[in-house]
Formats: sequence, C-alpha cells, structure tokens
Amino acid sequence: MAFGKLLTELRRQRGLGLHQLSERSGLSIRAISYLEGGLREPLMLTVVDLAHGLDVEPGELLNPLMELPRE
Repeated sequence: MAFGKLLTELRRQRGLGLHQLSERSGLSIRAISYLEGGLREPLMLTVVDLAHGLDVEPGELLNPLMELPRE
C-alpha cells in the first residue's frame, strides 16, 4: 500500500479530519493533503509527527515506504 493511502486510511479509521490531524501533528493541512495524494514523500521527522498525531508507532507508517521500488 502506498504511503498516502495508508495515511488516509489510518486518519479515517481514527475519525480524524485533515484539520484535526493537522492540529495533532503540527503539520499543515496542505502538507498532509499532498502526502495523502502522493504528491510528496515524507521526511523522517514528518513520519514521526504524523505517527504522534495518529497515535501509532512510526514504524507503522514506514512499512509502505520500505516497499517502494528503488530507482
């Protein structure tokens, strides 16, 4: 599963809107939207911030990144 799809799924499972995840993670709504849409790949610090906002371990968000093909 792509990072953006996983992020969207986890956010929705927790009943969070973009605004709520933004407040909880400290990331802008635009940044979260870009990540969910696959327009950006996250930095490690971003993964940690999102994990905090979603109340998950960062590794849960990193798994899809490990599966991406190397170019």
